[in-house]
Amino acid sequence: FKGSGLMLFPYQFLDHKMNKMQEYIQFILEDVWCIAIDGMDYDINTLFAAKPDLRDMIIELDTQEVAGANNFLIPLHSLFETFKSLNVDQKQQFKYWFALNNDIEKLCEQGDQCEPATYDLVEVNYPKDQYPNLVSNLKVFYTNLYSGNFLTLSSVKSRIGEISLHNHEFTKLNDKDVCPFCGLSGILGQYHEKREAYDHYFPKGKYPFNSINFHNLVPACTHCNSSYKLAKDPNIEKADTAKAKAKNPLKVRRKVFYPYANYTNLLTLTLQIQTQDWENIAPSEVSLEMGPDVINSELETWDDLYGITKRYKAECCSKASGKEWLTEIFDLAKRRGKSPRDYIEDLAITCERNPYAEKRFLKRAFLDGCERAGLFDS
Repeated sequence: FKGSGLMLFPYQFLDHKMNKMQEYIQFILEDVWCIAIDGMDYDINTLFAAKPDLRDMIIELDTQEVAGANNFLIPLHSLFETFKSLNVDQKQQFKYWFALNNDIEKLCEQGDQCEPATYDLVEVNYPKDQYPNLVSNLKVFYTNLYSGNFLTLSSVKSRIGEISLHNHEFTKLNDKDVCPFCGLSGILGQYHEKREAYDHYFPKGKYPFNSINFHNLVPACTHCNSSYKLAKDPNIEKADTAKAKAKNPLKVRRKVFYPYANYTNLLTLTLQIQTQDWENIAPSEVSLEMGPDVINSELETWDDLYGITKRYKAECCSKASGKEWLTEIFDLAKRRGKSPRDYIEDLAITCERNPYAEKRFLKRAFLDGCERAGLFDS
């Protein structure tokens, strides 16, 4: 079936005014913190003259004694003072880290060749004893950008909008109503009152600079977001695998699908069934292969992050999916004389039109495997 650069299908990126916050924080790092030198005053009107809308937001926030405002303003000022002690090369390093961490496409597609900044890496280069509070202030500042305490402030909302409205426009643009990470669960769309959580593809607790970058924010179903991926780093291979230990027990970087890819691949999904007892089929009797080999690295990462193989095999053995699909085939054969091959050919037509509705992409692969296993011979 046709899949894409992101697991089953990619999201289209939404041009929305919430993206303005990313412009704000780029200005803060490059044109405020990185110009700080000894003797320079922290004067809001002067420092932010080139960004009057951001300047006015900061002035408004300064009148609000609430956590969201303080967690923005206090580290903003503190980091300005800290950056005064950095030399030109160090400031350039921060600019490079900011640019790389926000090039989400590069981090995904060249993940095995990149070394983005994590909070741990920043602390290695800027230890606490020499740069007190630098890392902690960075973490407070960037994690606060995606907190309800900050995004719900009127001074912020009036400039970048609300995330609920962003989600409404996002789901209108991306209207498949199914999770692209697994294809198994529905995802709340434009007609729902509530919304799915936006997953930080590169976790905001590990990576600075990109917590409000919507190229790094992707709606995912509850199972993918909260049961499987959690705070896993898509670029880091689990160190408990033999491959990881052989290379480096601490960190092995890898490629990963890019959530907003604008190209397509032909993904293949092949299932083999090793039983004739279809009513009691178990996951141990199902094997799954994914391809093509040219994107094997990305497929392995996808499987690791979202438990794809185990979940697909479990789905094929469940009463509500795999066993029901087979029951339906046998029932139609008995009542209407419809052969399994006719059923599968009809399914191929609807699968070509929309492979993600009703899990058709998996249903077809499973039934093809059942046919190869001889389950329909009689």
